[in-house]
Amino acid sequence: MEELFTDPRGIKGMLQSFRKVMEAVPRSDTIVYSGLPHTCTPVIEFLLYVLRDSGADMYYVPYTHLEEARSISLGDYSMEIGESADLQTKKVDVIILLGGLAMPNKCDVDEAKWMIDTIRSDDTVIIGVCFMNMFERAGWTDVIPFDYIENSEITTSVYGKEAG
Repeated sequence: MEELFTDPRGIKGMLQSFRKVMEAVPRSDTIVYSGLPHTCTPVIEFLLYVLRDSGADMYYVPYTHLEEARSISLGDYSMEIGESADLQTKKVDVIILLGGLAMPNKCDVDEAKWMIDTIRSDDTVIIGVCFMNMFERAGWTDVIPFDYIENSEITTSVYGKEAG
């Protein structure tokens, strides 16, 4: 894949880049996010903020467990995971995989491919959102037909007083 653009300004840059990707997607009426419970859901909440006025139907699939799919909405104060959803009866326009899935011992790439193949149509767009090149490092880019991968790098600095 070739680099389309870089925006190095932290979370704001990540969200602006995600907005650019979503603007390039021809249709985004139904969006499925797949990721790890607890660690990926905060990232989904950031991404939802970008799409807050889109009117899209959005769903969350923990890991790749389609039988556990739930609707998602953006409430007054946070993301709300709602009722069970049968995604196999819907036309899914966009599937967004979160990089936590590709971490060691979390999800097998073939399970992710099965989930994608089960709910995608010919024009479904596959987007990976990860940190530290997780999909590439785990070999997922050789198996998953990503249309876009948004990779963010993390640097951390800690400041404080030395313990005396």
